[in-house]
Formats: sequence, C-alpha cells, structure tokens
Amino acid sequence: MKKMSDIFMKIFQAKFFRFQADIIPEKGPWAALILIPVTIISGAYWTSIPFYGVIAVLWLFQRKTPIQWEAGLSLMGITLLGVFVVSKTDYAFWIYTIKIIGCFVIVTSLRPAIQAHQRIWVDIYFVLLLGIIWETNAYIHLGRWTFDMGFGRYLPNWTAIYCFLFAMLAVRWRLPLTLLVTLTFGWLTGSRNFALALGVVGMGYLLFPIWQWVFSKTSRTVVLYLFSAGLALYILEQITKGHWVELSLFNEQILKFTADAVRLDWDMIGISEWTKSMQNFAWGVGDWPNDGPNPHHSLIHTLLERGIVGTGVLIVFIMNDLSKHARGMEPWLLGWFSLGMYLHLNFVTMFWVISILILRCRYVRNGKDIQEDALVELLLKKWKNFRLRMASL
Repeated sequence: MKKMSDIFMKIFQAKFFRFQADIIPEKGPWAALILIPVTIISGAYWTSIPFYGVIAVLWLFQRKTPIQWEAGLSLMGITLLGVFVVSKTDYAFWIYTIKIIGCFVIVTSLRPAIQAHQRIWVDIYFVLLLGIIWETNAYIHLGRWTFDMGFGRYLPNWTAIYCFLFAMLAVRWRLPLTLLVTLTFGWLTGSRNFALALGVVGMGYLLFPIWQWVFSKTSRTVVLYLFSAGLALYILEQITKGHWVELSLFNEQILKFTADAVRLDWDMIGISEWTKSMQNFAWGVGDWPNDGPNPHHSLIHTLLERGIVGTGVLIVFIMNDLSKHARGMEPWLLGWFSLGMYLHLNFVTMFWVISILILRCRYVRNGKDIQEDALVELLLKKWKNFRLRMASL
C-alpha cells in the first residue's frame, strides 16, 4: 500500500511541476514582463506590495534552486532576536523585519531570465513604462528631477538610487535603450552620489580583472565592502574639515564634491548612539526615527539599528549571494557599494533585495547563460581576435 502511495505522489509531483511550466514558462518573457513594472513601482510610488506578489509568483512557478533554509532561518532568527532584545513591543518593526528578511530568503532561489531574441521587445517595454512614469509621477523642482513618492517633498537622491538599480537591470539583461534612459534620468536628479557611483563604475571597467578576482570569493567581497565603508567616511571627514581640497568639475552641481558638515555630524551621531552601551553595540537601538538625524552611510545606519551581531550576519548573507552571481557585473556592483556610502541604504531594505535579484537575473542565448555584459564580451572578443592575428604573423 505504501509503495502505491509513493508512486501516486511521484506522479502528482511530476504533473504539478509540468503545470508550473505551462503557466509561466521560463523560456517566455513573462518574468521580465511582471518584474520590470513592479520594480519601477517600488521606486516611483514607494510601495513594494506588488513586488512581494511577483517574487511569490516567481518562487511558485520559476524557482531554480532550493531555498537556503539553514542560512535563511539563521538570518531570520538572529535579526528577530535583536528585535526582541531592543524593541519587544514595536510590532511595526517586527513585521517590517520579517517581511524584508523573508524577501531575502525567497529571492535567493530565483533566477529570472530573458532569451536573446526577446531582448529588443523587453527593452522597448521597459522604456515605455519609464516614459509613463515620466509623464504621470515625476516632476522637476529646483532644477532636479524626482519621482513623486507621496511624502510631500521632493526626493531626488532616492530617485537616483532606483535609476541606478534600473541601469543595473538594463546591463544584466542587455537593454541598451533602457540603459540610456535610466542614466539620463539619474543625471537629471542632480545627485552627486549618482555621479560618484558612475565614476566608480568606470574605474571598475578600467581595473576589471582585479574586481573579478575580488568578487569571486565572499571573504574578499566582505573585506572590500568594509574597506570602502571606512574609506568613504574618512574622505568625508577630510574634505569637511578642510584637510583636503574640494573637487568641482565643469562647474556642474552634480559634479561638485564639497564639504558636508551636516552629513558628517549625522554619521558621527549614529556611531555615538550605537556605541553608547553594550546592548546597543551588540543588538542596536531598534527602529531609528526617519525624522531624526539619519546616518547617511549604509553600514553605520545598519549597525545603529541592528547592532554588530545582526549586521555581521546580514553582511555575510548578502555578500555571499552577491559574490556568487557578480560575474559580468563587477563594475556595477562596485558602483552600488559606493552609492550607499553617503546615503542611508540600510541593509534591511528593499534596495538590497532588489540588488540581489538583479544580479541573479540571466541573459540566455542559444540555451546558454551569458554572464559577461555586452561591453566586456565585445572587448574579450576583440582581444581574442587580436591574439589570433598576432599568432598568425
């Protein structure tokens, strides 16, 4: 009897997985068609509820790998323990933490893909959606373009963060029109952080083999991030205190890197609050108020809210997954790191969930995943042809 039940169970499972493939086939454009609009909505309207629904659908019908239950439960358990220690009755903070950590766990089993022959249509679709947002939910204030996120004030720096994420997705899926549009939008925000991140991306391409080696291992990725975090804070202090000269290029606001005493003070306040007691140092202070002096530094902000224990586990979890799928995106991942050095991109936010999912996206040509971006692939092809010509002389 047991043998018959096992046979029926195997038949049911086989039918069920075929049923999944028939609903949202992996070789179709469906992952891109549903993922792109909810990613845009997450930034333009400051709501991620549609995004949660899409990653749930992708998990049900297009998951590629099993959920990392041990790592996921460890991350969830330690972060919730921190919330219990510092904010037992802050139920909103409990719900928010569970929601974001749950998203981390789910996206690590997804690998959304587009096929090479679908690329041009996906590119046009992405640009059209961005055009709709341009017309319906964005405006220019004081010479800076911004999404209307519903907070009653303009937020060009937050807009620039999402423009950079859109650009990363365009590079991963080889969408040239989308890349051009998102870089233009990001430039119109007037965000110096956006310009700095693009400069770092350029440096990443110049030293591409080095970053490939660094990002190929989790431990090196963690060390790079911690070094970048410390270096960014040191540079801010040196410029703000007048030890280093300010930098201004072409007399453009977006290229003026000047002293920022307020931002440095907020970062120092965050460090002071985090180290005020051993409990704060270990577990953080809980949900730091948005209307307070927020540290504009992703690592300091996370240490302030989550403490050294939660932040340590978060760094290992995030950097481990990023390093696994960074190939071909190393310069852009380097730029993403730099973007969080002067903005409060807390690790427990949708920003990092989306960045992980973008790096896990796949571009498929003739049934094979192409990991290098178009520029790197072109340069490698030129280099190979050059070597062949030299060898034939």
